[in-house]
Amino acid sequence: MAQRKVNGKDVLLMIDPLGGTAYSTIVCLTSNSLQRTTGTESANSKCGPDSGPGEQNQTISFAGQIVYEPDSSKLSSHGLSDLWKNSTEITWKMCVVSPVSGDVVQSGAGWISELSETYDVNGRATFTGTLVVTGDITEVVTA
Repeated sequence: MAQRKVNGKDVLLMIDPLGGTAYSTIVCLTSNSLQRTTGTESANSKCGPDSGPGEQNQTISFAGQIVYEPDSSKLSSHGLSDLWKNSTEITWKMCVVSPVSGDVVQSGAGWISELSETYDVNGRATFTGTLVVTGDITEVVTA
């Protein structure tokens, strides 16, 4: 199979508070990203300074334009606010809407740790958020 570059505008973030049965797309995203970090643990000894890998964390950041009354299968900041307020455990997936052979679908569980709205005088109303991933991320290559 020939290599293909991924167009960022095609990769969307979808969430489901019901455990993976009915995903809703977060509407009018301007960006979404997955961050993986590993902390550093001190392993100093009498032999000298040393370190090793520490706790691993994974988060998903997202940003978009606020939309009032989005379509029924879509969510905007106001639909996400109850999930944040109630610390609702959700399932999520990040992929193109209609994966084709060779596309990667990333999915997992988590909760929304941050949700902000900005109403700038010179532009559209926007929101940003952070989803903390719990457990492992599943990555499936579409057949």
